Amino acid sequence: MNRGTDDNRTNKIQYDAIVVDDSKFFRTVIAGYLSEHGFRVHTASCGAEALELARSRRPDVILLDVQMPDMDGFAVCEALKADPVTGRIPVIFVTGEEKTDQTVRGFEVGGADYVFKSSAEQEVVARTLAHARIARLQMELLKASRQAGMAEVASDVLHNVGNVLNSVNVSASVVADKLRKSRVSGLVNAAKLMREHADDLGTFVTQDEKGKNLPGYLAKLAEHLVAEQTSVLNELEGLTKNVEHINSIVSKQQSYAGTLGVIEPISIGDLLDDALKINSASLQRHGVRVVREYGEVPPVLADKHKVLRILVNLVRNAKHALYEREHNGRNLRLTLRIGARKDSRTQGHCGTGVSPVSSPAGRRCHSERVFIEVADDGVGIPRENMTRIFSHGFTTEKSGHGLGLHTSTLAAKEMGGSLTAHSDGPDKGATFTLELPIQPAEVSQ
Repeated sequence: MNRGTDDNRTNKIQYDAIVVDDSKFFRTVIAGYLSEHGFRVHTASCGAEALELARSRRPDVILLDVQMPDMDGFAVCEALKADPVTGRIPVIFVTGEEKTDQTVRGFEVGGADYVFKSSAEQEVVARTLAHARIARLQMELLKASRQAGMAEVASDVLHNVGNVLNSVNVSASVVADKLRKSRVSGLVNAAKLMREHADDLGTFVTQDEKGKNLPGYLAKLAEHLVAEQTSVLNELEGLTKNVEHINSIVSKQQSYAGTLGVIEPISIGDLLDDALKINSASLQRHGVRVVREYGEVPPVLADKHKVLRILVNLVRNAKHALYEREHNGRNLRLTLRIGARKDSRTQGHCGTGVSPVSSPAGRRCHSERVFIEVADDGVGIPRENMTRIFSHGFTTEKSGHGLGLHTSTLAAKEMGGSLTAHSDGPDKGATFTLELPIQPAEVSQ
């Protein structure tokens, strides 16, 4: 590895790292790099030792050699990701070979990044520091969310941030690979050749065999470099959008972290859009088409945190129900509806479409309850489960509905609302309906 120079070294311990390599030389070199930049480093010489060390130390990041005897790096990474204790720790693979299939395999088993054994010290430290910071921020976010009663929302936030980060890593690797294979060196050679014949350039390009080929070569090289530049710029544009997406997801979570227990006017449409954004990465990856049918309804006085938690749970459950049927080649559709309806004493409802909801007199309808429907055309719910899905402890992966439904229905009742479900049976989809009073009982009285 190339040491390079760096004036930003610090002896202050900021992060914990584990370096795993069967070569004592490379363990020592990488550990030395990190120790000089604020890392407390532990080392392991084999996969079994690494797994034991990871469980006991729970580091911020792990640098893992790909080729090791007995248990290679891919197997170690799979074991780490399968363990709830170590599953969130980012793994950076360390390799001496530049093989595309090896890189793809690393990402498939849950790796976060790659560094080469020939990489300079600055690159090794920069990549490791970046992933350590992200891991620390994720853990702090999870801790804050749990303290605020937002564990369910935080889980989806972290999952989607992880999905986007994988896209970021893939884009960064593609850009790095393109730059390593760039034909810009051909331009350097052509320029060198022209300098060597600066005094007789005209004669060189008209009479010398190499010189005659030079203009055509430069023209083709220019076309290739333009295409190369366009490809790299496209990847960088996608990378930038993914980073902005991460900021958006985290910002949404942070904006709700401090609202626990506060009764305030909330826009149901905005809140439902936020629940979608928290789940957006996986929805887009699976090609789910989201249909919004938002009626015009007045703000609702409610606990924003509780409502968001319910909506995130409903969107997540619908997403899982859709994925169960994805293999059939169908178009996946998630439909979200917002409207207002009168209470049971007056019977009837107003407006479920995207156009403004109006009374017969042409004035906005201020009914006493707002409803939100989350409908999917997924695996549906068997009739025998319809009376059990809201029960404490009931869950079924086959239907995709049940995670958090008990706590969601309790939260709805605490706000004077209700949560109900409808399904015509297996493979018929399902619709969950959340109803909330526009004003809590104590306010309306």
